[in-house]
This record gives sequence, C-alpha cells and structure tokens, in this order.
Amino acid sequence: MRPERPRPPVGAAAAGRDAEAAVAAVRHRRDAVRRAWAWLVAVAVAAAAVAVLQTAPGRRALDAIGARGQAGGFTEVALVGDPVVRDGEVAFAFSVHDAEGRPVRYRWTLTTSGGTGTAGGELPLRAGERRTVSVRTRVRCAEGRQRMFVGARVEPQPGASAGAWVACAGGSP
Repeated sequence: MRPERPRPPVGAAAAGRDAEAAVAAVRHRRDAVRRAWAWLVAVAVAAAAVAVLQTAPGRRALDAIGARGQAGGFTEVALVGDPVVRDGEVAFAFSVHDAEGRPVRYRWTLTTSGGTGTAGGELPLRAGERRTVSVRTRVRCAEGRQRMFVGARVEPQPGASAGAWVACAGGSP
C-alpha cells in the first residue's frame, strides 16, 4: 500500500485564509448587493406611488380618505362696467363673489393711481353669494396727469381688486 499524498490547499486555504473567513466575506458582499437592490426597489415603488397619486383616480382616493385636505377658496372681484368720470366725480360698479366656502365680511376701498379720492365700506357675504356695489365719489387727477387708474380693492384678500384707467379732464385714457 502506498502512502497517501497530502492534498494541496483549495479555495480560501490556498489564499492563506481559513474557510470561515472566506465564507463571511462572500456573505457580506452578497448582503450588500441585496440591500442595494432593496433600496432601489423601494425608491422605484415610492416614485410609482407618487406618480399614481397625481392621476385623477389617485386624487379621488386621497379625497376619499381625507388626506388632501380642503381645497382653498378664493374671492372674485370684477368691474360691472367701465368707470365714468364726469365733473370731478367717478361712478362705477364692481361685483364681489365669495367663493371661499364660508361666510366672509369683506372690506372694500377705492383705489386710485395718478389721482386722489376716498370711498369704502363693508360687504358681508354668505358662502357662494355674489353682490354688486355701486360707487360714486369725488376724485381729482394729480397735477399734469392725462389719466388715472380707478378701482376697488377688496380685503381680507389684498390681491382681489378690479379697476380701469379713466381720462382726466382734457386727457384721454
């Protein structure tokens, strides 16, 4: 019988490491790849969910569970007719529509640019109500002006205003 020859080291042993250390390194690399794929899938799913929620059915689903909150209302202000200046007095009308979804007590003031004049008042409106306000007040163009802007500003929404340019005495709009 011949004596057995020693077997040469294979794998990790050939590299000078023990087999358990080699297995741990492979396992660590494999787990890192799995974590990277998991994050990639999670980001893709989140992006897809956001995209789906931007569609009409997605918004309806959010409304159904109350996740979107109540839509913000707005105030609509419009001139009913062009302002008319005659003998230093301006006459015009504007309408205010409360689309806030709740009752609002509006304050309105006459606004001028290139002139002076004062008028104002309060306008309580119920949700959805529209009302027209007629204004007749004295105005005066600034010295040397050919025209001035006349309108109404409505608060509590400072951006809600409507108006038009009018000719001063001897000027053209």
